[in-house]
Amino acid sequence: ALAAPAYAQTTVPMPPAPTLGPKAIPKFVDQLVIPPVYVPTAYVTDPFNLSRTIPYYEVDVKEYTQQILPTVDAKGKPTGFGPTTVWSYGGLTTLGTFANSPGATFEVTRGTPIMVKWINNLNASGKMLSHLFPVDPSIHWADPNNLGMMMPPPGGFPTTPPPFPPGFPNVQTPIPIVTHLHGGEVPSGSDGGPEQWWTQNRIHGHDYNTTITTDPNAAVYYYPNEQLPTTLWYHDHALGITRINVMSGLAGFYLLRDPNDPVAASLPSGAYEVPIVIQDRSFLANDPVTGNNEFWYDAIGIDPTVHPYWVPEFFGNTIMVNGKMWPNLNVEPTTYRFRLLDGSNARFYSLFFVDRVTKAVLPFTQIGTDGGYLGAPVPLTSLTIAPGERADIIVDFSGLPVGTQILLRNNAKAPFPMGAAPQGST
Repeated sequence: ALAAPAYAQTTVPMPPAPTLGPKAIPKFVDQLVIPPVYVPTAYVTDPFNLSRTIPYYEVDVKEYTQQILPTVDAKGKPTGFGPTTVWSYGGLTTLGTFANSPGATFEVTRGTPIMVKWINNLNASGKMLSHLFPVDPSIHWADPNNLGMMMPPPGGFPTTPPPFPPGFPNVQTPIPIVTHLHGGEVPSGSDGGPEQWWTQNRIHGHDYNTTITTDPNAAVYYYPNEQLPTTLWYHDHALGITRINVMSGLAGFYLLRDPNDPVAASLPSGAYEVPIVIQDRSFLANDPVTGNNEFWYDAIGIDPTVHPYWVPEFFGNTIMVNGKMWPNLNVEPTTYRFRLLDGSNARFYSLFFVDRVTKAVLPFTQIGTDGGYLGAPVPLTSLTIAPGERADIIVDFSGLPVGTQILLRNNAKAPFPMGAAPQGST
């Protein structure tokens, strides 16, 4: 048997005070946000087939504040929770211009390529923004300032999170980004590889590529959409900072459909087809700079004398679903199709549906996974998914009395499978 890596964690580190206690957050108060669908900003000539035009999208990355925590409890009493700073993919959607974390959803057709212009607009009033969490310059990372993999300076690395003290090399700005279509079969130049990054101020990674000429703070990627219909997702993938760029909010769904799919016609659709991304997060009770409930991320590395800010795994103490904390979804007495995505850094989920009162488990059916449909539907009472993994399931609520409350719960240990059991109430 292989020995576990020396850095493997055996217990989940609990976020320290002054992080927000998860039991103080009301559950099932806010309604689930279902991201709208991107719409093309234009139709352009296919650079690989000049006889046709294809959809063209523009999506930019900006910094926003988002009300992730509920503002009132179940009785309508104000919670006092403020907004959270996030980075978001934004663009033209069925609801107009939309920016949120997670970003809007791409719905694309098999056999019809698209092009997407990904724009780095991480600046505020003409000033470049800084990373929301500490960048660790001691590991191999995007390094737009060409600092190299830094050895500990005299006196060691700063022990406090940003802003770093005067004299310490600038590693927090500018911010490199690059978008990866996770699970997509794409040309290598549009893969969003770790070294294909670019910054708001026009610095490019070694492997930067754009399908067509574009602005220097952007890249245009080409997606053929020739693979089988499935649930994909897009997220940032910049070298050595993927963990903190995705933690900041850079993720969204990409649904590939086939107009000749004989199965799709029999599946729930429209309002009865719901994408669900599950992510664990922790929050500051009161950020000393903004006063908001900002995301907390460990600023103390696994080996602070060598890698001051890098940690191999993150486990939050709250559960965020589609950008809201423990939201509620009102369903009709019929069947639903849920496209599940584990968008967490390291947390596995063993998911099951249970009646809140009777504790009876509600069975469901899995019809697909990362690559598309399964060979046949599989009846289940629980399902385990790993970070980045997708599952396509059908849940039948038709036999339940009106007013029944069903909880989607998780009992996977963290780290999986030998770590600590999750707290039942959170």
